[in-house]
Amino acid sequence: MQNAEPHQFIILGLGSIGKRHAEFLSSYNGELICIDPNPEARKWVIDNIQSPTSVFESLQEAQANITSSSLKKIGVISNWGTLHFQSILDLKALNIKNFYVEKPIANSLRALDTLEEMSDQLQLIGGFQNRYTNISENIQQISQDELGGLPTMMTVSGGAAGMVTNGVHFLDLSISIFGSNPTAVVSNLSSSNINPRSKELDFWEGSASWEFSENRYLAINFTNQSSVRQTAEIFCPKGKIRINENMSMDIFHRNESEILTDNRMIRLGTAIRKDSDPIAPLGDQLFNRIFSPLLQGDGSHHNNSRELSATKAMIFALIASKKEKKVFLSEQQEKNWYEYEWQIS
Repeated sequence: MQNAEPHQFIILGLGSIGKRHAEFLSSYNGELICIDPNPEARKWVIDNIQSPTSVFESLQEAQANITSSSLKKIGVISNWGTLHFQSILDLKALNIKNFYVEKPIANSLRALDTLEEMSDQLQLIGGFQNRYTNISENIQQISQDELGGLPTMMTVSGGAAGMVTNGVHFLDLSISIFGSNPTAVVSNLSSSNINPRSKELDFWEGSASWEFSENRYLAINFTNQSSVRQTAEIFCPKGKIRINENMSMDIFHRNESEILTDNRMIRLGTAIRKDSDPIAPLGDQLFNRIFSPLLQGDGSHHNNSRELSATKAMIFALIASKKEKKVFLSEQQEKNWYEYEWQIS
């Protein structure tokens, strides 16, 4: 893919996700600056990326190449989640103002609030891919057209997906579906040393339930004792939508004649799967859509609150588990929890 104006893309972190970004951005007009302390990751770039590319062990080594270039710049943060906030600050110090940041965007409430306060200084897009696949739009339309009204509850269950690592994607999706941020959370979580990135990083399992306005809820249940991929169900007044392992969706309807006989909510009935093919997510040109606001932007900045919402609500779930009580997201947390840096990625 080419554009009228070339960019310099600075990619920090060349794990599986960073490599994917390098492959996509190498088709774009401009040059890549790829940074990773792992020599094998740097060798992968040299062997696989054909576009103009420079490879460095550290940002300090790359600084001269970054500051000497007159190209517009986009920072791509795909290293460990524990490094994201400092990486943003380090690139901002080099006058970089446009960022794509993988989840979790930061690992403390203090860092997230600092990024929100910087909304007039930088533009930040989070790595929440479900936003760009029409899933939430389809759910809202189907629920109103076929299932008696908008969703009121979403449940997610599965094996060792990681409450933060993958659960945050469903938390972000619920925020899109409900059109608001959660107001409170209760949770019972524990961590295992099985994070594929490093045993130094947490990998959380257990249960967490977020409460939204108007009696709407999200519940996520993950166990590190199972290798079964997660599924989700979204409940509406007269049916439900099931999100399958591949993020396709099936629709389930209540029998309309049963509802007409007795339409009280407490008269429960079976929801039968609609006789149609699953609705596939919109996957074509996904990264084009994700990066478009940065690539085609006019240089203006926006409020970063929406990009930070899911990460903030997930950190509140970790705090609620440690405190062993319900936590309201509007409450200011004690300094030790507000500044605590979680080992999440």
